[in-house]
Amino acid sequence: MVIFNYTNLKTTIMSVDEKIARLKSMYNEAGLADNNLVIKDVHHPRKNFVQLSFERNQYLLRGIEIIENTRDGEFFRIYYNKNMASELKVAISKLPNIIHLDRAETATDFQGTDYLEILLKLKESLENETIIDAAKKTTVRSSSSKWAGAELLSDIDVSDEELLELTFTIDDLISINEETSDNKLKEQLSTRNGVYMIRTPDGITRYIGSAYNGNGLLGRWNTHIDNGGDADFLKVYITFNGWRSVVFTVLEFTDKDGATGAETKWKKKLGTKNTGLYDGIRLNRN
Repeated sequence: MVIFNYTNLKTTIMSVDEKIARLKSMYNEAGLADNNLVIKDVHHPRKNFVQLSFERNQYLLRGIEIIENTRDGEFFRIYYNKNMASELKVAISKLPNIIHLDRAETATDFQGTDYLEILLKLKESLENETIIDAAKKTTVRSSSSKWAGAELLSDIDVSDEELLELTFTIDDLISINEETSDNKLKEQLSTRNGVYMIRTPDGITRYIGSAYNGNGLLGRWNTHIDNGGDADFLKVYITFNGWRSVVFTVLEFTDKDGATGAETKWKKKLGTKNTGLYDGIRLNRN
């Protein structure tokens, strides 16, 4: 394990890899894994920003970040779902060195030289019985007619803009459709055309399609979810295995006129076309 001296780090220029190592070191030293905060992914889409994102957890904490900008310099962020238990929000508001409280209802920012101290105090809050009980009672449910009353099982970061690096589960898509706060994912997926793949997590079973109408990639995915669209083999696969057996991913962005040509290219490249009988692997019929 890399152990960092956190004193005077603000005056030190660090690479992206060093910042990631720093975040991981603080995460490990604070023992957040003991509170079921499991690292889902590491993001560093820009040189001034690195994040450890968490898998869905009872606290609805999304991740921790180190950010730099010209106004605030370097600062530390705790990122969370806007529906997080109010008791935990209050606890976070009492942590030291806050510079922005509950930014856009989804984040609180801190500045100082000892971010580890912030995480250690956060851990104390996560082990408070009152907060644990409040978190267990916090359930986010869909309000749309399509999924009315269904528990939103995903806590995806809808402010993420690195679409080509992401895969989406059915629960992610429901959350993207539902989220109203700073929803950059929905904005981009609803307005951009291109080629996508629906596949099993191991990549064995694949379907490739394209979106070139007014509702973008998300609109096309919603059509699949609603009625399967015109993808007969995909419909059969989902009938037997369900939507939670596959993930959605963007392969390429195109303009409206270039989508179908790019789709054909990807079908040939990945061998998804099947003109014979259904085999449960190649799900494109044409």
